[in-house]
Amino acid sequence: MPPIAQTKNHDPVADFAGALSRVFARMIAHRATEGVKSSNLGNPDTLADDNVLYGSDVFNRFDPKFSDHSYTIGANWQFMPEAGIFGRYTSTYRLPQIGQYRDNVLPTGIRSQSIEQAEAGVKFQKPWGSLYATLFYNSFKDVQFTNTYIDPATLRIVQEINYGDVSTTGVELEANLKPVPWFDVSATATYQDPKFKNYTYNTIVAGAPVTTSFDGNRPSSMPKVMASIRPRVSLIGGRLRVLGEWRYEGDKFNDDSNLVKLPAFSVFNASAELDVTQNVTVQVKGTNLSNALGLGQGGGQQLVPGAADGAVILARPIFGRAVQGSVLFKF
Repeated sequence: MPPIAQTKNHDPVADFAGALSRVFARMIAHRATEGVKSSNLGNPDTLADDNVLYGSDVFNRFDPKFSDHSYTIGANWQFMPEAGIFGRYTSTYRLPQIGQYRDNVLPTGIRSQSIEQAEAGVKFQKPWGSLYATLFYNSFKDVQFTNTYIDPATLRIVQEINYGDVSTTGVELEANLKPVPWFDVSATATYQDPKFKNYTYNTIVAGAPVTTSFDGNRPSSMPKVMASIRPRVSLIGGRLRVLGEWRYEGDKFNDDSNLVKLPAFSVFNASAELDVTQNVTVQVKGTNLSNALGLGQGGGQQLVPGAADGAVILARPIFGRAVQGSVLFKF
């Protein structure tokens, strides 16, 4: 984690730097949306056409206005030439997107998303290595979640917009070691504890609406533990560079209801570059060299207790072993 600010000459009092920035933003949209109506196309052999939705020829104009502001304050203190402490706090936002109106007819309750980020840590730097230890906190309030289901009474598709909060606290360690000029190794390890708050999800179970709270659950596709180790060798006067990487991702959930857990996995990557001449560089890169199996991201479907669909889930796998070569010509 790089320092927020850094001075060149050491002084226990003077080596303190702070920064404050502030930004204002505003969003104005002028648009009209067409209403919808339902129709039965009259085919008695299927239910699929009993409730077909299409435009009603009634247009409704809307003129939403949103404004918000953000600011950041940070400080860095070099209390020794090779050591210091730093901190930063950011309050920012994410204004609504036009797609939130495109996919819904006159949606209500659209709001700006509030974001808070804070970090504080210590750093140690020497010519032969460095170490950073950082505590961090992230909070995202009024995150929009869209829920689509069929109303059993009207058989119409209901698109429901809910809002919830997501926050996480954690620690990150980052180290670099360079014992000799031709070799160095860096490592990063992160532990975090992300959780939902004020997040409910509605679905239909046995023909009746059921509300499930996801408070305290971990967001899907977010591991608690991540780590990597990256050694690097430079030979032949720096003309040959060989890099390796071991990357680990801890277990994660496939869904926000935390019913299906995806296992942890690790992969090995490597690459080599050779400057044949000043103008020609040859590179070979290999990813997932052990051909490990891993599910990197959940499919996003929201299951609820009692509604799991057997052993079949949707998830995105990581790519298998791949080797790529390239030649760079400089003119």
